[in-house]
Amino acid sequence: MSLRTDENGNLTVLLDNIKLWPENPILTARFKGSEFYLPVTSEKGIVCEQWISLPFLAPLVAPSLVILAVVYNKRFSRKRQALQQVSCAAVTEERTTAKAKPMEPQDPQLLKIVLADIAAQFPPVWGVNEKLRMEIALDESFFEKTQDREVEVSIDAGKGVSVVLSKRGRTEYPCVFVEKGEHQIRANFSGTSEHLALNAEVRLRIVDYEEEILRLYSEFLRKLLFHGIDVRKEMTAQEIERLVMSTNNFDSNFLRKVTTCFENAEYSNHLATRRDYEILYLSLKELGIDIE
Repeated sequence: MSLRTDENGNLTVLLDNIKLWPENPILTARFKGSEFYLPVTSEKGIVCEQWISLPFLAPLVAPSLVILAVVYNKRFSRKRQALQQVSCAAVTEERTTAKAKPMEPQDPQLLKIVLADIAAQFPPVWGVNEKLRMEIALDESFFEKTQDREVEVSIDAGKGVSVVLSKRGRTEYPCVFVEKGEHQIRANFSGTSEHLALNAEVRLRIVDYEEEILRLYSEFLRKLLFHGIDVRKEMTAQEIERLVMSTNNFDSNFLRKVTTCFENAEYSNHLATRRDYEILYLSLKELGIDIE
């Protein structure tokens, strides 16, 4: 007959008021197996006399059933543990493979916009109403593969202007910005059927140099708090300079330049220039004040 184990793989059979036949019977328990578990069979011989009743047989049957349940449970546990180990190994291998995946090399920038009048050590900042030379450059190795010579240049998503590249894949595009604020400059090389289109973009901030110098000096005073220097509002620039020199190990030469640039922009009648801005910016950098 077929019987079902409980959730723990155990099976208990109670034979009450049944007389056994007068021989030495063999008790056999058989599990046919399934998709995940192997088949298993357990047998147990029982020595008994004719017409033995259940109360006398129970002590003999129970140990056999316990042994069968233990065997079945061990095989089930081993199978389940093996499946878990395989699953963990697969996840580990997948993670290792993902970490070991090499990074794909990035393509070099074939089309560039170079702000020719702004030196590399300065941020992309330029004066309002001042002429700025921009250079559009196409990589020579790419330029040699195409006969196209035109690049479209646009500012702030406005109407594009076509410029013709030289034989070396270069051209200058001078521009004057009459509005302060951030501007977006884009260059587009349309390409051909054989070559993909190329794009380049830079962002440029247009400022009034006097206002920019005052802004940088105000940021300088704010950054002094991180050095333990509390500047009062009523203090003059020279008083601030003396306070800084007495409380911190700043270079006096660059600190003097910062004070002078601020005083010229704040009190002098002459207009602040690009040169004044550059002196202040580099002096702050030398003092270890990180300001953009």
